[in-house]
Amino acid sequence: MFNIENQSLEGSDSIPEQMIDLLDRSDNCIVVLLCTAEWVGGSDMFLNFIQKEISKKAAFVFDIDTDQHPDLRKFLFVERLPTTIVLYQRQVIDRIEGVIPRRKIRERIKSWEI
Repeated sequence: MFNIENQSLEGSDSIPEQMIDLLDRSDNCIVVLLCTAEWVGGSDMFLNFIQKEISKKAAFVFDIDTDQHPDLRKFLFVERLPTTIVLYQRQVIDRIEGVIPRRKIRERIKSWEI
C-alpha cells in the first residue's frame, strides 16, 4: 500500500483540492473512486453494480469524470479507463484497472475489510 498523501502532481507540492474531502472521508470508512469518462461505455452499469455490492459496508462511492478532472487523473496515475481506486485511512487498499468479471469484483470487495 502507498499513502496517497505522499503523492504530488508534477510541478506541484500540493494535493489537488478535490482530493482533500475524499482523503478526509477515508479516515473512517472505505472510499471507492470510479475513474471514468462520459465516452466510456458501461460506466453507469458498473457504478450501479459497485454501489449495490458495497451497500453493506461503510463506504462512499464517487464517480470521477477524468475528462472534467484531469488533475485528479494525473494525481491518481489513471492511465486506463475505467479505473477503480479504493481508499481507507488515506491508503490505497485496492486498484482495479479496466473491466473485470463481476465474480472477481465481488471477491475483491470481500477483501476490503475495515
